[in-house]
Amino acid sequence: MSQATRIRAGRHPSASKSVDRLPMATKSKGKPPSRQRTAQEKHHKRSAPGHSDMPPAKRACNGQQREMRQPLDAEENVMPTSAEQEQSDTQNQMYEVEAILDHIIENETEIELKVRWAGYTEPTWVAEHSLQEDCPSLVYRYWSSFETREKATGIDHFHVFKILRWKVKDKALRLLVQWVGYPPEQSTWEAAARVACNAKKAMEAYLGTHKGAATAWAKECRLVSREIR
Repeated sequence: MSQATRIRAGRHPSASKSVDRLPMATKSKGKPPSRQRTAQEKHHKRSAPGHSDMPPAKRACNGQQREMRQPLDAEENVMPTSAEQEQSDTQNQMYEVEAILDHIIENETEIELKVRWAGYTEPTWVAEHSLQEDCPSLVYRYWSSFETREKATGIDHFHVFKILRWKVKDKALRLLVQWVGYPPEQSTWEAAARVACNAKKAMEAYLGTHKGAATAWAKECRLVSREIR
């Protein structure tokens, strides 16, 4: 997911009251956890060629090195240049995260995490949803040091991280949504109509790979259309 998708949840398990009725959070800096984390989690470098002294600025990997070199064109059979080989090698490098040091709130509801990398003195800021894609346990442990993410940030709006499952209830499609910053066990069932209004791209991507859900959604849309007429 290139960007977290915003949606207001009806009620999150960790929320003390309906999130729709809570005031919007203001931009502020969060406090660092009470103790530093020492978990070693690997990240994939996605920086420009020539990078040598600074850790990656934004993107994380999934903990296992992946081969990213493209196969040679069978017809041209052209060997890569030294510059191309160096760039390819650079892209394949891995990094280890020593700790998440801090967090800031951007655009009122989005969070960036300050990451310290093994072997580097300068930490960098990484989008929360990006770090969660590949090192979820690191993100969850960071928020647990504050008891909950909501206590640490005061944010009352949630962003869709992933749609996990679907079901039909009372002739309406419902989607099990995992939220940015929260583990799968804190996912909630949301009406597909609500997700479609607030997280259209995430829903379209899910329906594109789940034929049963797509069929149920199309049927629901037809029923609603008839009622409107």
